[in-house]
Amino acid sequence: MHYISKAEREAACRMTLTEIIVHVRKNAPADETQARQEIANAIADGMLHVRWTDERKVPLGSGPLAFPSDVPPRDSKYWMEYVTDPSDPDRVLEPSPYDPDLVNKRTADRLDKQRRFRKPRFWRFEVLKLWGHDRGSATAADETRAIAFLSRRLRAIAHLKLQDGLEFCRKEFPKLSERGFRSRVWPQAREAAGLEPKAPPGPKPKCRP
Repeated sequence: MHYISKAEREAACRMTLTEIIVHVRKNAPADETQARQEIANAIADGMLHVRWTDERKVPLGSGPLAFPSDVPPRDSKYWMEYVTDPSDPDRVLEPSPYDPDLVNKRTADRLDKQRRFRKPRFWRFEVLKLWGHDRGSATAADETRAIAFLSRRLRAIAHLKLQDGLEFCRKEFPKLSERGFRSRVWPQAREAAGLEPKAPPGPKPKCRP
């Protein structure tokens, strides 16, 4: 048995934004716009809780007025219209820290420059409760993790071949079926990485694990 670090245990309990979108599209089913709407509604209704991965801790002994809580908004409009980091689809641009009706354009431009791309995190059990698996839980959980794992590979190696991707995933998820990989994991991982669901024809460079 391998040792599982605290970070790995926490990661297993959480889901990223792209993982949730993939999961909802697979289990609702829905297109990306519909999936984002469902996720936004669940956040606004308080059924799906979200935190920042790099959440700022409030210093001990300080009051909430001096150091407001560092939490993502629950506004459904924000979660429908968020801007994604071009280099990482799991990171979104912070909401505007001002009311557009109360500041002038110069101030708004200055404050907008301070906004950062940050990664939200969600509880896996809440996601599974809201959008349960349509197949065996172990199989679906493996496929969800494999999609996230493979999408990271594809962002680094866009020309990755299907067979190489299967071999990479099989080492991490031995119980993953080839049928599940070809029909669900491969196309959805490519989409999560910003690629076409099906790789274009033609020879591709060889990849090493």
